[in-house]
Amino acid sequence: MLPALTEIILLSLQVSGIALLFSTVIGIPLGAIMGLNRFMGRKLVIALLYTGMGFPPLWLVCLYISFYHVAVG
Repeated sequence: MLPALTEIILLSLQVSGIALLFSTVIGIPLGAIMGLNRFMGRKLVIALLYTGMGFPPLWLVCLYISFYHVAVG
């Protein structure tokens, strides 16, 4: 296998692993808190979480580009 390709694959796995670690450390405790406790605004937070999961990442990038007028390319 090409050394450059191996480097790209290893970097991709490293970034994915770090993202998984952060999301696990943050997401599991917050999910437990959301599931076990009742608080004011809980329905709104749940609606926002569902919206975020259903909103395609591409649209978020498009919104970012249009909001900040970032040049692509």
